[in-house]
Amino acid sequence: MTFTTENANGNASDNDPHAYSIKNTSWAWTTLTANGTTDANGVITTTYGLTLTPSATDPTTYVVGNPYADEDGEDDFGDEQARELADALGATSVTKPTSATEKVESAVATNNTVTIDVGSAGYWLVYGQAHPNDPENSTKVITAACALTTTDKVATVNPKVSGPTLDMKITAVTEINEEYSDADGILDAEGKAALAKVGSTVSFEIDSVIPDTRGYDNYFFEISDTMTDGLSFIYDGNNLDTLVVKVVDKDDEETVLGTLVKDNENTALKYTLTHTKDSKTFKITIPQTTLDNTAFETGDKIVVTYNAKVNEGALTTDFERNTASLEYSNNPYDNTSKEKTPDKHVYVVDIAVDVNKYTGASSTDASGKLAGAKFKLYKKATVPCVEGDDGYNADPAQNGTKSVEQYYQWDATNKKINWVAKESGDEKTTLATGKLDGQFQGLDQGTYYLVETEAPAGYNLLKDPITVTITATEGSDVANVTYASAGNTMQNAVITLSPTNDPTTTTSSTHPQVIPDALNQSGVELPSTGGIGTTIFYVAGSILVLAAAILLITKRRMGAGE
Repeated sequence: MTFTTENANGNASDNDPHAYSIKNTSWAWTTLTANGTTDANGVITTTYGLTLTPSATDPTTYVVGNPYADEDGEDDFGDEQARELADALGATSVTKPTSATEKVESAVATNNTVTIDVGSAGYWLVYGQAHPNDPENSTKVITAACALTTTDKVATVNPKVSGPTLDMKITAVTEINEEYSDADGILDAEGKAALAKVGSTVSFEIDSVIPDTRGYDNYFFEISDTMTDGLSFIYDGNNLDTLVVKVVDKDDEETVLGTLVKDNENTALKYTLTHTKDSKTFKITIPQTTLDNTAFETGDKIVVTYNAKVNEGALTTDFERNTASLEYSNNPYDNTSKEKTPDKHVYVVDIAVDVNKYTGASSTDASGKLAGAKFKLYKKATVPCVEGDDGYNADPAQNGTKSVEQYYQWDATNKKINWVAKESGDEKTTLATGKLDGQFQGLDQGTYYLVETEAPAGYNLLKDPITVTITATEGSDVANVTYASAGNTMQNAVITLSPTNDPTTTTSSTHPQVIPDALNQSGVELPSTGGIGTTIFYVAGSILVLAAAILLITKRRMGAGE
């Protein structure tokens, strides 16, 4: 902001008399003088630590001063009094001046800078909207106060437009019966989407910062998190036992400056948790007393971590979404004024496996679909040897390992997938459409094997299992993820990960599915080379040849004897 004054020659003058004053008709008068005291001379002492002395020439005008004169008797008006006046003016920010006599000016910024020529000295309150760099956020309301004098005609206002930030990511996926939690299953480097099977544990992290609370006496800071139905918080009794709130050094994230606890604990580092068990939302409110703790500095990182399970609700939706946001104070002169960060989203996806059972020349011919084929699904796993196995050692550190087949089993009681021995694995049968009567659902990326356990009547059993390898590739800005299974048909291979694509209304008809073709041939099929079946044929053939030779020799001897 600038102001200019000119003398009779049209030149700017630095010698114009000046004093800070306010009229009793001003828009800020009522707030500035509320609960103040008036002495016999009409001098008002405000609750803001200022004096308002009526002018001898104009009783409607009051000179703003400092009631605490310094040692030489001068009525200094310094930075402290300037801030007190700004606070007083800021408290009336909801009723902006509108009359021409209050000298309201405005301008639009170019290249992040704007100059407003107000034409006279005094205290000015600046209002406006700023557009931060975050493209998801439209505007931020700003409020600032500045002083212009005849000797300092330019005031630079640097409003705190950035505000606190918030981000969210997936840090790990831990599978049942498999010990890994080093981000296996994460689809992208930023942790915005992950493949996770039903029953697995997904670890989430929400990041924010210690805000600049200067000028506030009751700063509001609240983080919210909401998950869709296919995700469930993990509890210890009624408590979110995996929820941790800590502050780490902004320059060294390995240094934990403090771990916050719920407000029922007796500590200075506290927060309030709002959550009802089995709900899909929690809110963490951090009071200003915690934010202002001397152990922290503005910009230090606030880290919220917790775990959730992928439940059976994920079987009927394209993906699960977790959404976080931050609501915070944005005006030190109005405790009710708040702003909300853009919602941040992460996504959890699972895959289904089906089959296309057919006979004939074409896998797409509807008349060639086969019912009655039975399948199981398994994966290979490496497990420690048990006693009796080659490589077994009683010392666990030296015990060997072996590869085993683990079969898919849906645990309806605990709502998760188990991997079990073949005889306990789920067996699914093809319908007249050639598809299974129920898919193998809730899978993540990896390699699986479909084995035919019974062929349709009159058809030959498949010799080898069908290999199904599921991979995923993120799209640009994680807008979508493409799933692939080499050599197999992939239905709904591209899924759009978007806040506008509501996962709660999208059913499994568009769920990513691997549907490999499975061709069955009718008729008698000779056993394959090298099997026990061919050995039997070889032995039987040899016996027949030997019997024929013996018969031939016997006939010749009998003929010679005659």
